[in-house]
Amino acid sequence: MEKQLIGSLNRYEVWLGQLPEPLPGLPFEPYLYNRPNHLATQRPENPVSVWLCETSTQQIHALLRADRRGPQVASLAHAPFGGLQFVPSVPADALVLLLSCLGRWCREQGGMRLLIKAPAAGYDQEKFDVGHRAYLSSGFVVAQIRTNHHIPVSERPFLVLISGAERRRLRKCLRAGFRAGLWPDPDPAEVYAFVRESRQQLGYSLPMSLAEFSHLLGELPDSTLVFAVWAGNKPISLTVAIQVSGRILYNFCPADDLAYRTFSPMVLLNASLYAYAQQHSFDTIDLGVSLDNGGNEKPSLARFKENLGGQPSVKITYEKIFTPG
Repeated sequence: MEKQLIGSLNRYEVWLGQLPEPLPGLPFEPYLYNRPNHLATQRPENPVSVWLCETSTQQIHALLRADRRGPQVASLAHAPFGGLQFVPSVPADALVLLLSCLGRWCREQGGMRLLIKAPAAGYDQEKFDVGHRAYLSSGFVVAQIRTNHHIPVSERPFLVLISGAERRRLRKCLRAGFRAGLWPDPDPAEVYAFVRESRQQLGYSLPMSLAEFSHLLGELPDSTLVFAVWAGNKPISLTVAIQVSGRILYNFCPADDLAYRTFSPMVLLNASLYAYAQQHSFDTIDLGVSLDNGGNEKPSLARFKENLGGQPSVKITYEKIFTPG
């Protein structure tokens, strides 16, 4: 798709199409899900990018990625979120312009629905508030609200963040001689089999194939880190830590060997992840939403995340429906 100018306001222009890759110099750090190397791991049918640039410099000040599938244009299905990413100085009316122009283009193409998954408020509350007002002002409605949890990373030790019950479980793991840390050069097939087995025993599906999982780890070796807990040489808990940005680690697809559930090795796993975040200057560990195998919020899982020091924030999906004619 060739890029096309779809709107302008004062000193800003809105463009839609395919951005040059790699991305030109941006005045903000794009989240991983907005970078070309992550897009290569997705399965978009008709990828669409829309961006806001300053007319005089052509510098990009806001960006949104989506995928057109039939009558719907939506955030990329295999990324935990999409939505607007923008510099703090961008005027609110310019963001409204971008979203309104995208909506008009969608309707002109015969689209019936525009669906945008925004990052959780815990990523940046101020930007979340600005974006929320822009979505509503441009005609979107809130289609879904989920509770997301994140652990703020500071100089405080992990032990003081977690509840008394989790401290006891952590000490139990250490007394048992379990060790935890980064798994260098893991075999994607072994990691995938472990996660799939754990999730199947709990009644969950894994939303990607082995080929897709291997592609994710292979295409993003610097952004996908596997952490594990071992009993001897046997992994008994693991997770894939996604480096969303220089500030944020996302705890993706954590899994346990259910035979060791009485030890709760997931606590030790998160202690290792927190220590890594401290050492590498991350300020947030995203624990994600807490859902059961039916896609409904799961209070027991949310409580466990809060026992690990997780703080709740909202995660919103916005929707705009177009009537025919």
